[in-house]
Amino acid sequence: MVADRVGAWKCEVEGVADWIGGRRFFVFAAHEPLQTVVRKVSYRLFSPTAGASVLALYLLTPVCMIALLVIVHRCLLKIMPRFTGVITGNTYRVGQQRA
Repeated sequence: MVADRVGAWKCEVEGVADWIGGRRFFVFAAHEPLQTVVRKVSYRLFSPTAGASVLALYLLTPVCMIALLVIVHRCLLKIMPRFTGVITGNTYRVGQQRA
C-alpha cells in the first residue's frame, strides 16, 4: 500500500516536471531583472513600515513573478513557438512531444 502511494506520488511529480519543461529556464532567466523592478515599485507604492508588511511584500513578489512569467511563457508558446523554443533552449521540434 505504501509502495502504491509512493509510486503514484512519483508519477505526479514527474508529470509536474514534464509540465514545467522549458518554463524553468524562462522563469530563471527573466525573474531577476523583473523582480528587482517590481519589488522597488511595490515598496514605493505600498510604503510598508511594519515588519510583517515588509515580509509579506518580500515573499509575495517572487510568487507573483513566477505566476506572471509562466503566463507570459504560455502566451509566447502560442504566439511564437519557435522563438520560445530558442530562448528556452528546447531542442525538440515544434509540435513534437518529448520522449
